[in-house]
Amino acid sequence: MHDSMGMQKILADLYRRLFTDEMAEAILEAQKQGLWEDGYGFLEQRYQNGRLALFRSCSEAQKAELDEMERLHQENIRYAMSFAFQRGIFAAFQQYFTSDNAGSLFSELIEGSILDAEGRRNFVPYIRREEAAGKLAGQLAEQTGREQEMAAITSGWSQWEYGTLTYSFYLGYHAAVMLIDGVDPQAGNKMAQQIAATDEELGFPPSEAAEMQAGSKGLDV
Repeated sequence: MHDSMGMQKILADLYRRLFTDEMAEAILEAQKQGLWEDGYGFLEQRYQNGRLALFRSCSEAQKAELDEMERLHQENIRYAMSFAFQRGIFAAFQQYFTSDNAGSLFSELIEGSILDAEGRRNFVPYIRREEAAGKLAGQLAEQTGREQEMAAITSGWSQWEYGTLTYSFYLGYHAAVMLIDGVDPQAGNKMAQQIAATDEELGFPPSEAAEMQAGSKGLDV
């Protein structure tokens, strides 16, 4: 008899090793680099300036509340990372086995769920953290009189949370494509149009996907 409990432990450990703080930080840094390259680096600068000005206006207790607010956003980014990565994997396999939904799966699986006013009700912990962070933001802005600075901070976190959903979906999607390609070497060719359409929807140049497929036939295991 096989040890299913042992396998479940290994699977749980694999999951934890994949969705780490280091991965979340790497995705965040990739987003920031992309913003600078696209001419939107001022958003990061606006966040940094706003946070510094607000921090200087805070009492010790208020600084603790600011830290708690950002901790809640960081938790949601961690959740967004695993949420979108898994749906990216699902999207690639769905495209492989069907010709439907090419170029619209991010809209359906992400924007139609966790970002949708109705669909997001299914993600209670995520919403509660978001609401708690919003309440702290409102309190701190009112207490310090730094409404504009707080707006810059919350705008930054909103940008990064959405960016994390986008980048993580992309990573999960292409990880799955590489796995599929390892079993079916013709998958990259058969899915070429779907891959290009998905990358376009996500805002990534199709050439990046082409280079990835050309450079790796499956995963080395």
